[in-house]
Amino acid sequence: MKTAKTTLILLLLTFLQGKAQITLNSWAGGQPQMTTYNEMVNGKTEINQSTVNIQKYSGPNNVNEWKLTVRLIQDYTHDSYTIGAQYSSLQFNQQQNNNSSNSSLINVSSQAFQLSTFNEITLIHSNVPLTGTVNRVFRFNLVIQGGNHLLVNPNGTYYSAYEYKLYKIKNNGTEELIATRTESTNSSARLQLNYQGNNGQQNVSLQNGANIFNLQYNTAESYTNGVSQQVIKGLKVTSPTNYQLNVKASANEMTSATTSSTIPVSILNVELSTNENIPGLTIYSPISLSASDQVIAIRSQYVQSIEFNLRFFIPPNALDLSATPGTYTTYVYFVIVPN
Repeated sequence: MKTAKTTLILLLLTFLQGKAQITLNSWAGGQPQMTTYNEMVNGKTEINQSTVNIQKYSGPNNVNEWKLTVRLIQDYTHDSYTIGAQYSSLQFNQQQNNNSSNSSLINVSSQAFQLSTFNEITLIHSNVPLTGTVNRVFRFNLVIQGGNHLLVNPNGTYYSAYEYKLYKIKNNGTEELIATRTESTNSSARLQLNYQGNNGQQNVSLQNGANIFNLQYNTAESYTNGVSQQVIKGLKVTSPTNYQLNVKASANEMTSATTSSTIPVSILNVELSTNENIPGLTIYSPISLSASDQVIAIRSQYVQSIEFNLRFFIPPNALDLSATPGTYTTYVYFVIVPN
C-alpha cells in the first residue's frame, strides 16, 4: 500500500503591538544682521528664526503632559571671538496644528527666554495630550541683545546651535526624555555683525598704560582737592572717514568685590586733549560719565590718526567722606560712530 504522507505545520503568529515613535525635528531660518550703530547698541530680532516640529502618526504611545526645552551647545563663535549665549533669547511667535487628533492649540508663553549653554530652558510646558496623530509646528523669534559685547567684536557671522529636548512628564512628576534634536552649527542659531564702524581700517586703541587708571583716596586732601590721573597720548583713533567718538561707562554705579556699597559713576569725569592743533577736530570735555553714549569728540576733516591725552578725575568734595573703604571699579568704552 502506498501511503502519501503530508506534514501539517501549524504556524502560530503573535502580533506585537508596537509603540509609535514621537519624532522631534527643527530647522533654522535667517539670521539677525547688525549693520548700524543703533542695532549694535539696542540689538535686533529675527522673526521665526527657529521652527520646531513634533510628530506622531500611530500607536498608543500617548503623552498626557510634556515639555519642550532648548539649550545652545556653545557660545556664538567667529574665529577666536565669541558672543555669550546669555545675550540671546528665544521668543514664541506662532504655531500650526496640522491635522492632529487633538485640535486644541497649545498655550505658549510669549516671554523671551534667555538662552544658556549650561542649562536647558523650558519653552513649552503643556497638558494638551500628544495622542493619536500629532503634527504640531512651533516658530520662535531669535532676539539678540545689543550692547558692548557686540561693539568689542569684529564683523563676521557668529555660530552656535540649538539642542531641543522633548520630555514626557509622568503622574508622579518625574520626567522621561522621549526625543532629542541637535542642529548643526553651520545652519542653526547664528547672528551677523556687519557694522561700518567695525571696518578693519578703523581702530580705537589705548596705549602707554592707559588701559588701567587707578584713582586713590588715601589722604584727607584727596577728598577736599579731588584726584586725577592723565596718560599722555593714551588714546589713539585711526579712521579713513569722518566720525564722532562716543564714551560711556559699563554701568551707572561703580562696584566693589569687598562691599555691597556702590559709588555713582557720574562723579568720574573724562577729559581729552591733544598736544597740537588738529584741523576739523572738536573736543567736548570734560564729561561726567554715565552708562549712556556721550559724544566726546568729532572729526570732520581727514586726519588719518589722532593721539589724545586721556585724563580721568574726580572733582573736589565729590566723594563723601563716609564712603565705605574698598576698591571700586568700572569699565569705560570709547566707540567710533562713522559720520
